[in-house]
Amino acid sequence: MDAFLIILVILGMSTQGLTRKSFSLKHNAPFLFSFLSVGIAMIFFIISAGKNFIFSWDYIPYAIIFALGYGSATVFGFFAIMYGSLGLTSLVTSYSLIIPTIYGILFLGEKPSFMLYIGLVLLFASIFLINFVKGEKKPTVKWLIFVTLALVGNGVCTTAQKVQQMNQNKAFKNEFMAVSLFLVTVVCLIFAIIYHKKDFKPVLTKPVIILPIICGGANALVNYLVMVLSRLPASLLFPVISAGGIILTGIISLTIYKERFTKQQILGMLLGITSVVCLNL
Repeated sequence: MDAFLIILVILGMSTQGLTRKSFSLKHNAPFLFSFLSVGIAMIFFIISAGKNFIFSWDYIPYAIIFALGYGSATVFGFFAIMYGSLGLTSLVTSYSLIIPTIYGILFLGEKPSFMLYIGLVLLFASIFLINFVKGEKKPTVKWLIFVTLALVGNGVCTTAQKVQQMNQNKAFKNEFMAVSLFLVTVVCLIFAIIYHKKDFKPVLTKPVIILPIICGGANALVNYLVMVLSRLPASLLFPVISAGGIILTGIISLTIYKERFTKQQILGMLLGITSVVCLNL
């Protein structure tokens, strides 16, 4: 049963990248896409909390920080996929786990392991091989900027979630997520109204609207299943889902979107996957 749930998590992670890429090929409306997808995820967590929903000012500061990070990861992740490779974006944004790791070492007294150092060496080697190539395969400056912002945003929201759960005895999981996603939804709606007025009708009245809905559903499913699977050792769960998600997304980018990589970039991706596994151990 656990293996089946892990497969669902991997599929959900890849589905989010797939829907963003497909939407970006039709509409340059990241705020509108984010408003719809995050809104769906928000509704899921509100329903999950149900009548037991508890509002508390105690988790609001964490929710605000999470919302800033999550919103950045969502919007800039969309831009990164739009201006670059889906496979490489998935890999590089997965490096965001180094941010909560560093936070834990600096502020929570966690001791770095030998695998952390191995993972860091492989990570920097991967980044070098992916980016320092010549010719058409060289990543654009736009992609580098957006993928870096998405990486930082993802790391910030992961850290905020980790600290909130630690400081509040793993309470308010659904409430914390619902409030955080509500904040992101409102901000994305405001920006969508400002920048994407012309896209509302084509998106909301056409079949393409299913893409952000699927993305939001996949996001909620991944978050929920990861909480369910938290009974498994973290050293097993996170390396498997991280590596699995990167590999599946890479296959999708190669087969569906016909993305092509140099041998140097392929080696960088392999080192990157190994790095993510080591950093999770």
